[in-house]
Amino acid sequence: MPRASYGPEVKARALRLFEALVSFAKYEIAHDGNIEINFSWNKKNSARPELVIKTKKTKFLIELTEKDNYPDSLSKDQVVEALQRMEHLLGILKDNRVKKKGTEERHFTLTLYAQHLDTNLKKFEQEWETKRREKSKRQEQATATPAKTCQSFRPKPGVPFHAPSPPRYFIPRPEV
Repeated sequence: MPRASYGPEVKARALRLFEALVSFAKYEIAHDGNIEINFSWNKKNSARPELVIKTKKTKFLIELTEKDNYPDSLSKDQVVEALQRMEHLLGILKDNRVKKKGTEERHFTLTLYAQHLDTNLKKFEQEWETKRREKSKRQEQATATPAKTCQSFRPKPGVPFHAPSPPRYFIPRPEV
């Protein structure tokens, strides 16, 4: 089993699914008959409202990401991974399924950070960065910095390029 990733791509996918679910529950995404997602609110007027989501198939969550403000949609594996990160890393998702393995059904409670979507998105990003492992942060910094190239191989502007002379042990071969 591969190790869990907490990098920027995974965070963006989890944030996208989180935003789509909250927007759907607040009627900011159109409720078509094609998307069979049931939702209800617990503690709606409290500081930490809870959103209960229930759907028969994961594909309806995928279809929900098709209707959001981003291009394309998330794959099934990406949706499942995003839900797992919200549950295990952030602790904002509680899985309510009776049978957890081998079922397409999704039934979970999503504990929001606040009433407003913008506040939820900002807090989501802050919590992600706070709870992310140090190794993941270091790896992101290492890949984010561009690799330095050798200055001697870069042509200088305005100076024509001349190839270096071959070494003494160079044996010319006839071209075929």
